[in-house]
Amino acid sequence: MKPLTWFLYAAVATASGVGVGSPSAPAAFVIAGLGPGVSGVPSVRDAVADSRSEREAIRAADLAHAAASAAGLFGGFAGALDDDAVFLYPGRPVARGRAAVEALVASLPGVEKQRMSWYPVRVDVSADGTRGYSYGYGERTRPDSTGAMGTVYIKYIAYWRKGDDARWRVAAWALLPAGPADAAAGQPRTAPKGCETPTANYARAAYAASDTRATPAAPVTVTGDVLLRVDSDFSARSVANGGAPAFASFVADDGASIGGAGPIECGREAVRARFATVKAGDLAWTPAIADVAASGDLGFTVGVAASRHGAQTFYSKYLTIWRRQPDGAWRFVADGGNAAPAPER
Repeated sequence: MKPLTWFLYAAVATASGVGVGSPSAPAAFVIAGLGPGVSGVPSVRDAVADSRSEREAIRAADLAHAAASAAGLFGGFAGALDDDAVFLYPGRPVARGRAAVEALVASLPGVEKQRMSWYPVRVDVSADGTRGYSYGYGERTRPDSTGAMGTVYIKYIAYWRKGDDARWRVAAWALLPAGPADAAAGQPRTAPKGCETPTANYARAAYAASDTRATPAAPVTVTGDVLLRVDSDFSARSVANGGAPAFASFVADDGASIGGAGPIECGREAVRARFATVKAGDLAWTPAIADVAASGDLGFTVGVAASRHGAQTFYSKYLTIWRRQPDGAWRFVADGGNAAPAPER
């Protein structure tokens, strides 16, 4: 979630956590600029989603979105967005809402010639089949500093929401940097071991039964505010204990760190190693936007982060995908971000 810029600009974005009642980050790390935003106030549903078919539906929607953007970023990218979609583009503030995303894309240098394509290496869905996510690798054709068009490798995270018309639309999308790949081999075509797309079929009833806090008489209700608190707790842990302990505590067993100029890292030990140099007090973040499935098991947070590197402070923004575990704890399954402008004073 925050691993994104630490390795490129010594800045990082972060997110994820567990618990309620979050300690406040140091005043120097209270970051403004996004404004509060919470959606996804759920109601308990009895319907059981066929998660295998829904994963395939998300995969198909993701590939269709990529194909449209490959034909032309200006005309193709916004077509799959939900009305309140959030877009994280490197070096720009968070864009929220279809109109804001369209304006951002239109402002890119040489946008009429830009192309972008990608492919998912992992796809998953909420228990009720209304939310999902995907992440993977891709390529982008854009102008370099001289104005010449060139191809660079990318990574991405997408969070999907199914509308009343049963169509999957993008609710949040993050464009992440990727390191140079061998020209012949290109980017990896599959997820790292341990982060493959699940094959099991979820059942809402089985999920609720596995949670000792959920009973037919007292179902667990989860709102976006819960994830904002969880994410704030995660940041507080980073400030108090450093990056490695915090991220190792809050990553799911199959969680992935997708930021930074390198391949996707999967699993607790890989994520711990990625943040091994982040000392206590060096990295903090503030979540501002959240969404949760009605089934209360999948959601996302978006926010801004500040990282200290010597005498300098760098800023980034992040998208973190969360899944609630059978014991009720929230752990992140995907986290990454990119550079952000310094907040206005």
